[in-house]
Amino acid sequence: MATTPQNAWHGFRGDGRRTTIDVGGFVHDNIEPYAGRPELLTTPTPPT
Repeated sequence: MATTPQNAWHGFRGDGRRTTIDVGGFVHDNIEPYAGRPELLTTPTPPT
């Protein structure tokens, strides 16, 4: 069985997801608005 490093969740808010799976709660607790340069947000690329 694989082991999980003790500091795997360092820097993330909320602690409920350490014992259960709650993707929505994790995203809600940890999402932050993008405050970077607008040049990074460009138009979509053509399909490959």
